[in-house]
Amino acid sequence: MSRMMAKSEPEEEFYVPNREQGPLLGEENGYTDSVYNHDESRARKDSAYAVLYVFYMLTALAGGFVGFLNKNANFFQISTLEYLQDANHCSPGRSLLAEDDSPDTSFLSSSHYWKSVVVYLVVSLAVSLVLGYVMLRLLVERAQTLVNAAFVINFVLMVFTAFALINTAPMASAVYLLLSGLSLLAYWMWRDQLQMVARLFAVSAAGLKSNPHLVTLVLGVKTLLLVATVPLFAGMASAYQNGQVVQYGAQKGDACFADDNVTQVPCCAWQPDGWVTPFLVFAGVGGLWTTKLAFEIRVFTISGAVAQWYFSPVGSSTRGTTLKAVRHALTSSFGTLCLGSLVLTAVEAARSISERARRQRDNIVMCLVACVLECVYQFIEFISQFATIMAAITGMSFCDSAREVTDLLKRNFLASYAVWWMPGFVLNSLIFTVSLAWASLAGLTYYVQASATHDGLEQNRGGEAALVAGAALVVVLVVLSFFGTIIIDIVSVVYVCYALDKDRNCVTRPEVHEVFVMLPQPAGAAVQNPDGDYAYAAPIPTAPNAPISQSQQSGGLVRF
Repeated sequence: MSRMMAKSEPEEEFYVPNREQGPLLGEENGYTDSVYNHDESRARKDSAYAVLYVFYMLTALAGGFVGFLNKNANFFQISTLEYLQDANHCSPGRSLLAEDDSPDTSFLSSSHYWKSVVVYLVVSLAVSLVLGYVMLRLLVERAQTLVNAAFVINFVLMVFTAFALINTAPMASAVYLLLSGLSLLAYWMWRDQLQMVARLFAVSAAGLKSNPHLVTLVLGVKTLLLVATVPLFAGMASAYQNGQVVQYGAQKGDACFADDNVTQVPCCAWQPDGWVTPFLVFAGVGGLWTTKLAFEIRVFTISGAVAQWYFSPVGSSTRGTTLKAVRHALTSSFGTLCLGSLVLTAVEAARSISERARRQRDNIVMCLVACVLECVYQFIEFISQFATIMAAITGMSFCDSAREVTDLLKRNFLASYAVWWMPGFVLNSLIFTVSLAWASLAGLTYYVQASATHDGLEQNRGGEAALVAGAALVVVLVVLSFFGTIIIDIVSVVYVCYALDKDRNCVTRPEVHEVFVMLPQPAGAAVQNPDGDYAYAAPIPTAPNAPISQSQQSGGLVRF
């Protein structure tokens, strides 16, 4: 034995899983050479939730169809502001009073302006796709360069903003200069961790490189699923057109006023029928469920494809791995994904309710309750993601997967709530900064172009440019976030595969273990054998009040 980072006695202290206690993951399915369940005819799991989802969506579509058949044919004529300002057009009914502080948005009705917006959105979409591709390529080949670029871009942007505000807002300029200095300090303090983040991205991106069609297929499946919701939203729009024009404000002479008798408002307003609002809520939940289902299918597909690459022999072909994962997602595990997406939908609805309650009752108690609930929501989301990963690998049901992956991570002394906060922070900060930079460039370009061609009113050009920049920001941020979440999902999948390796006391991908064993997490002992390979074992559980050996306390890396 040459040198040790932690003292241990391998023969006495290391725990090897006992096969008499039950087969290892994957072995009960007959795949002793791989943890991944390759069975083309996996047993269907959670089928009742697949039926529930289909029935729910069919009911929502049926309600939308009823709304389409009974909608007011003159809705678009009688809902115009000019029509609603005439008190003679109001049907008898209760008064709906509200204030109207609308700014000047006349430029929004300009067809030339909207054509310009569409052009900038198309260009932003093309640019975001190129940027996403470049980001993935850099993660595969130049991960350290990309991580360094994230901090450099943030620093340059903050310095540029500070100098831009130095005359108009000196206090804000000073704050940005302070933040830029703090970012340099953080970069210096975290330089070792950032190198680890780059290595983590590199080994995770290797799974993406081995599955080159993963991005295209995941994007295609999500797009088809979201396009399938178009009839749902069309039905919601049709349902809203069921109603009548009712009195809105109190009429005094030729004008109508709100409750304060000062603010002038339209005399009439559109009031949907009584069944419309509950239906819109019902259909909205269906739309949210479908959106979360698309998210679950993405995680499942990535997990299945990357797990097949991870547990396959080095140098073997990964052809067809993504298609196999998609096939499992849409057949045997579709009910599991419906249940997982239903859980996420319930979490999102509960989060919305608690946030609304916090805003309505703005006090310290509600803030504390909202903070505690937010922690619960995030914990459920993390467990759901890991459960989906385990279901993709083994074909288990959602609840069994959640239970199994939690026990797996606890059994191997790994954090079950997250992999590491820093990779997501670095990648998301880079994505936001790049999106903000492009949006600023798009808004500035539109302003210069509109000023040079004298398009629109001069007083509206600032608002027009701001809307163009905002739309460009949303487009680029959504597209780049899609590429970023693929990398973060792969990190999580590789993390679970690493835990499965530890559970079986083997090393499938040494390059992955070399990175994960150095992450800041409580882990069992890691042993490097004379041939350079790694082996892992959890410390032997001790009886209550029994003395703990030095090796159990350390849980470090041992080299022989």
